[in-house]
Amino acid sequence: CAVGLARRFSAMRTAQPMTAKAPPPVEYLPPAQADIDAYARQVCAQLAAHTHSAFDDPEIIIGLATFMRLAGRIQAKYLNKVNGLVDKIDE
Repeated sequence: CAVGLARRFSAMRTAQPMTAKAPPPVEYLPPAQADIDAYARQVCAQLAAHTHSAFDDPEIIIGLATFMRLAGRIQAKYLNKVNGLVDKIDE
């Protein structure tokens, strides 16, 4: 499902000197290509089983995976440019 793919966006702290006031920045990375490919195959298999067998076509699966990789890269780039989108936990 789309929520599962969205959760695969990972945040990785970059190696920068720690200061008392500013936490290290967060770098957002798109999902791994293998994860996107597997997800696209699952989605297309479900669509083929419930709607139309044309979704089993490898061209359709590759096209969906390519689109999702592009969307993931765009979203990661956007999140890295925008400041303050990281949820903060109050302790």
